[in-house]
Amino acid sequence: MSEGAAACEVLMESARPQAPFVSVVMRTQGLRMAAMDTALDSLEAQTDGDFELMVVAHNAEPSALDAVRELLGRHGGLAGRVSLLAVEGGSRSRPLNAGFSHARGEYVLIFDDDDLLRPNWMAGTRAAALENPGRVIYSFVQTQEWDLGEEGEGPHPVSGFSNTYCRTFDIADLIRDNRCPTLGLAYPRRPLLEAGLAFDEEMDANEDWDYLLQAVLRCGLAINPEPTSIYRMWRTGPNSRRQYQREFWVACRDRLWGKLDAQPISLSAGSLNHLLGGGRLRPVRPGDSKLYIDAGEGFDEETMLFEPEVNHAGDVDELVYHDVGGPGTVVRALRLDPIDYGSIMVEGFHAWAEFADGRHWEAGISQVQTNGFVLEDGSCAFPKSDPMIVLQLDEPGAIVVLRIKYRLRNGIDDEIMDRIFAKLEAPAEPSGALKGAYRRLKGIFS
Repeated sequence: MSEGAAACEVLMESARPQAPFVSVVMRTQGLRMAAMDTALDSLEAQTDGDFELMVVAHNAEPSALDAVRELLGRHGGLAGRVSLLAVEGGSRSRPLNAGFSHARGEYVLIFDDDDLLRPNWMAGTRAAALENPGRVIYSFVQTQEWDLGEEGEGPHPVSGFSNTYCRTFDIADLIRDNRCPTLGLAYPRRPLLEAGLAFDEEMDANEDWDYLLQAVLRCGLAINPEPTSIYRMWRTGPNSRRQYQREFWVACRDRLWGKLDAQPISLSAGSLNHLLGGGRLRPVRPGDSKLYIDAGEGFDEETMLFEPEVNHAGDVDELVYHDVGGPGTVVRALRLDPIDYGSIMVEGFHAWAEFADGRHWEAGISQVQTNGFVLEDGSCAFPKSDPMIVLQLDEPGAIVVLRIKYRLRNGIDDEIMDRIFAKLEAPAEPSGALKGAYRRLKGIFS
């Protein structure tokens, strides 16, 4: 056990006498054993074996703990390198704190019990860490849709790979948007331990984003542009995104931003030019887009879809959804929330749907309903947070494939703000008084 260890019960201890290069922390409740089995298979297949695995069971029933023990025993390739910890109470952050504080490796990586690793996950991390000592490492992550399968069938993929999280970014991007699945991150253990950094146990969502930002502000960030892991997006079964209501996610995000706003932040040279994009609005990628489905009972959290397949073409993104709402679901309307925060522009919006009965439907920004301002050039400005685009179908039906294409940009420039005020028949703000415009908009829309 390392110094500063969080309180937990050690049920199994790694037999490795020497500290490994990497400590892998896997939190589990023992509820997704089939998915965990394939996850452990992918860890067992690593070409670099200099690691220890710390499985942290959180609020697990005795039967679930027995199942986890039995599963670990079946993976002989991990023998002697596994510790099993039991933690009770607290939020999703508690098992991470327990695992991190018991870790011995130079780097600590988080590997949830339902994801997959490529055989180069460990080797790629080592190579990037040796080139960038002391920094947080982010290795590219691919996504893939999976189904838990019927009884006796087992989990199986239902889509190809998407490069949703295979892109570079800097700290300015990271503050606006969480774009880092945990399994793509490697944290230098010693400097963060000495700084007293820990996961915020008052956060049961966005706790990974909060920790990442705190770590990067202390240690810096290095990008490894090599895909080393696969973030499985489950069409069925429980996950944290379905478990919590939207308001809860937003509250955790606001807590995170409040913590950052209470401290000075130092950005690297060139950050201002990056933020301004050389005087132009900077394009961003959809980081947390949500699609709500109305199947006759309105829009609600139960029918919300996250993280579609994302295809990039320059600075235009295409979101692709298959069997929207589930095979055979009759859809009446759709609502896309492209991102959570405001002061954004949506450009070139167009949607296409293919129905099970062979019909096709499409709509541009002028055919949808929105809480933004549609301008003459077909762009749409969203000064306030929670932007929404509602697509009302001409005729309900089961959607086999839905494609939504648009360009997302940060910021609304003065000229566009003047056009918005003209639409509202309000006097235009003086040139350059963007801050004043936002104050006025707050009063207009509240």
